Amino acid sequence: MARPTIRIPKPQSQQTKELREQRLAVLSEKRAKGTKLTLEDMDDKLNLILELIKEIRR
Repeated sequence: MARPTIRIPKPQSQQTKELREQRLAVLSEKRAKGTKLTLEDMDDKLNLILELIKEIRR
């Protein structure tokens, strides 16, 4: 029987964390102003969600 693999989460670089926080800040600011999101904003939002899902699965 195959042995289960143990996944060790990769430590995220400080730069990656800062970029994520900046993108979240921009989206939050637009939401607070009531500005409509552009396609790029929506893409950013989806990518952030996917990144979080990948982290949770690790």
